[in-house]
Amino acid sequence: MHRNSAKGVLLGGRTQKTAEGKREQTYRETRDAQRLVGGAFALDALNVRASRISIAFLVSFLLTTFSLQWWQERSYPLIVWISLGTAFALTLGGILTRRTERWILYLACVIGISLAFADVARTTHTPGEHAVEHFALGEFVTVNGRIIGEPDQRTLATQYTLEASDVKNRSGATIPAEGRVLVVDRGGGFDYGLGDRVSAAGILEKPEPVEDFRYDLYLSEQGIYALISRASVTREEKAMWSVRSSLSSLRASIEDRIDQLYPEPHASLLAGLLTGARSGLPTDLEEAFRRAGVMHIIAVSGYNITLVITAVFAMLFWLPLKWRVVPGAIAIVLFVLLVGASASAVRAAIMGILGCIALALGRETHARLGILWTAFAMVAWNPKELWYDAGFALSFLAVIGISEFQGICTKLCGRFPRALGIRDSLTMTCCAQITAVPWSLALFHSLSVIAPLSNILVAPLIPISMLVGSLSLVVSVLSPPLGQLIAFVGWGCLSLIISGIALLAKVPFASVDMPIGRTAITVYYLFLLFMIIRRDRLQSATLTTGTGESSSPSAPRGRAPPARVPSRESGTYRKSPSSRAGALRRTSARALRGARASGRGRGRSHHGDLP
Repeated sequence: MHRNSAKGVLLGGRTQKTAEGKREQTYRETRDAQRLVGGAFALDALNVRASRISIAFLVSFLLTTFSLQWWQERSYPLIVWISLGTAFALTLGGILTRRTERWILYLACVIGISLAFADVARTTHTPGEHAVEHFALGEFVTVNGRIIGEPDQRTLATQYTLEASDVKNRSGATIPAEGRVLVVDRGGGFDYGLGDRVSAAGILEKPEPVEDFRYDLYLSEQGIYALISRASVTREEKAMWSVRSSLSSLRASIEDRIDQLYPEPHASLLAGLLTGARSGLPTDLEEAFRRAGVMHIIAVSGYNITLVITAVFAMLFWLPLKWRVVPGAIAIVLFVLLVGASASAVRAAIMGILGCIALALGRETHARLGILWTAFAMVAWNPKELWYDAGFALSFLAVIGISEFQGICTKLCGRFPRALGIRDSLTMTCCAQITAVPWSLALFHSLSVIAPLSNILVAPLIPISMLVGSLSLVVSVLSPPLGQLIAFVGWGCLSLIISGIALLAKVPFASVDMPIGRTAITVYYLFLLFMIIRRDRLQSATLTTGTGESSSPSAPRGRAPPARVPSRESGTYRKSPSSRAGALRRTSARALRGARASGRGRGRSHHGDLP
């Protein structure tokens, strides 16, 4: 009996040691599993922080650069750099001591603000010794230089941008000069092209504001600080062949062919649609376009690029949305090459392509970063684009509206038919106007109330007119009579646009004068920013709940809920049996159950409650 008792005690001791060994092994496995799972979620959190850091840096840079338009200095006071250096040191110390995301965001903001100060100081204009504006004294001179910008042909004049090489004063002395001069030739036709070396004789003066329009600041964005408003231009040397000069010649040829096939004002409208030219459009018709809110269709801007995207998407409505991105991008590139690939056209094209990608992929955060990085690159190169170029601001705001409010506008316009791209046109117009209209009010003090209806009626005719017009140009080269016949169809489409816009412009209160102050504009955009941040936080909270990071009330204590990961295809959340994190969580849960089962009835483990 004593022998059996001793044997039982021995076996009990061995069993207890085996159970404790199993619990120890289970604890180690659980700890390792939780470390691996925690590491997986930490990596995901790191990606979130990276996007937030980028947004903090970019927004602080853009806002600071925008504010510095009222304080432009070639060299800022030393106290500014001391303050920024102190802020950098304090935020860096906060990162090293606290190690929280907030301090990293503070550091990103400090870096963005510092870079904005440095960039504005770098680009602030300081005239050199031989700057051409030193000769802008209201005297008659002759400026020799080369045409560096796309000639702007208007009804009664043609504008050239010259890079001056020397100036000949009234006494006949030739003095070296540098800088850009705007030359307005009112003598006749469009005779000279990009790259030609010319001499312009006239009264050289500095630009001045025209009524409420700061014409001098607008020209400074292009680096122009002197002009000759009535010049006699003579070509000294024809330009050598280049890609830009070839594109310019192609554009001029297209406009000449349009004038041969179409009467006015149809020719001017088609030229505006195809090449962005605005010459020849009657004043009353131009005012009708402005009142109806469709002036953007004859100007190379963000709105024009948006219509190109809408036209391509509407013509390919039977394809999935993702498949329409590449044709839309190709159409934008071809359109920009056709209109001369000017800086404003390239800028609008980049914004339009980014908005197209955002619309197709539904990735607001990534599209937002792409738009902000594009704006950063452009503003860093030339901050005056942000200050004085209305086209830049409207393009930027329009694409932001398309990327941020596409979901809301799609729901609001869901009852409209898809036929002829009506729903897509209305959705794009509403998205763009949410963000662009207030800034347009601040600039022009006028609101087109009938603009959404005008865009809906015009949008189906725009791609048809562009297609038929382009076809008539191509066919007329091979067979002039057949090209003229096709041009008759294009004339009908253009007539419908002109008649419809003229009729809509006569509607009472189609356009309302609405001056708006800076305070109201600031409050409105702060409200939009608040709504975007609130939406992002709600989406982030939904994602956090969906990933299973929070404990479930129905789950037993100590057991983790099953891991859920987002599906790339559907955008929803699904259980992922094959995911590493899910497998480790299940291994941890099974180990915990085994440890508790083996230790049940024998008291608690010497490790206490397992996490």
